[in-house]
Amino acid sequence: MASGALWALPSLDAREGYYPGREHDYWLSGLFDAWRAKRSCLALAPQFGRGPRVVDLGAASGRVARHVPRVFETRECWAIDIDQRHIDWISTHLGGAGVRAVQIPPRPSLPLASGSVDLVTAFSVFTHIDSFETAWIAEIERVLSPGGVAYLSIHSERTWQDLNPEWALWSALLDRPAWSVHGKATRDLFASPMPAPRVSFTWQDHGDYRANVFYSTDYITHAWGSILPVKSILPREHDYQDVVVMQKKS
Repeated sequence: MASGALWALPSLDAREGYYPGREHDYWLSGLFDAWRAKRSCLALAPQFGRGPRVVDLGAASGRVARHVPRVFETRECWAIDIDQRHIDWISTHLGGAGVRAVQIPPRPSLPLASGSVDLVTAFSVFTHIDSFETAWIAEIERVLSPGGVAYLSIHSERTWQDLNPEWALWSALLDRPAWSVHGKATRDLFASPMPAPRVSFTWQDHGDYRANVFYSTDYITHAWGSILPVKSILPREHDYQDVVVMQKKS
């Protein structure tokens, strides 16, 4: 990998506000997430130890994808996102480093052949999908090879229970006009257990991150697991988010 590409960093806006003024932490966070994903992948599918085909879904400007070619010792990494700004940045700065960037529409559709991918990662993606999330799981299942692994972060009931004013998620939920079948996000609501297995707070405007979604682990096990078997749910594996590890049947 070209060293210049490895160290090129997007602006704060281009990296969705991650780690303001802390470029080193931004870079390291992507490296740590890539290594954690590899650890889970190897535990379930040691045959993918070298040269797996990796897709980073919702890659933004390549926080994790930039590290995949080295961490996974592969030159087949697809960075997929709905935002053309991110695709342009990755193509310009990381294209020579083995990362292929592709824009997709905001519907469950991946421009990849069935059974063509060994690992799909998605960080802070299913936390914002307020509809068709099971269709996305089905699409991930389609593109995974037999024995392939999915590594997807979520807001779980643990996230709900631990939510506090020190988190950016707290203000994102409580300081915006949102609607949900369970009512507006309030301190009292989060002081109680999740009122349903799946709770979505959807903004009435239609900007970026138009929703925040919470799932119970039982919901994940039954709704997602009926499509793609759930192997484990790792608490707080991605900062305060849990990670669902799934594997396609061989």
